[in-house]
Amino acid sequence: MGNAPVAGPRFVIDFEVDQNGHDYDHFAATQMEDCLKACVGDCNCNAFTYAGRGYQPNVFDNRKSLCWLKD
Repeated sequence: MGNAPVAGPRFVIDFEVDQNGHDYDHFAATQMEDCLKACVGDCNCNAFTYAGRGYQPNVFDNRKSLCWLKD
C-alpha cells in the first residue's frame, strides 16, 4: 500500500513577491493562512499576496496586515 495522492488546491509560497493578477479584493488579515482560506473559498481567486504591517502602499493603514486576492 502506498500513500494516496492528496486532492485539493495547491499553493506555492513565495516570500517578498507581489503575485501577478489584478487585485480584486483586500481585507485585514492577522496571518497568511487567512488569505489562503479566503482564496481557496473563492472561485475567482488564482493567487493572493499577504502584506504585513508596514508593507502597504502609502494610501493604506500600514499598522495593519492586509490580504490581496488576485484573479
